Amino acid sequence: MDDFLKNLGVSLRGPMIVNVDNQGFIALAKNPVFHDRSKGIDIQYHFTRDLAKEQRIHIKSIPTKDMLADLLPKSLPHAQHERLSEGIGLF
Repeated sequence: MDDFLKNLGVSLRGPMIVNVDNQGFIALAKNPVFHDRSKGIDIQYHFTRDLAKEQRIHIKSIPTKDMLADLLPKSLPHAQHERLSEGIGLF
């Protein structure tokens, strides 16, 4: 991850902030204990959990209505679409 960002000319002064609206994901990422219920979890969640444990990322909980990443893959009400578009600088 660090090499990828360096190749793009991006340098971080601290952990990267990752905005998340999934409370289950946040719980898994913050609690590195293995549970029987988590053994089938995809490797990407374990990778993210390791990055959080190493303090390379900071997981921040945000409300679903404020999730900028929802702008592109979801059909949203017009008002929310405009607000999120402004959030990423499209207006």
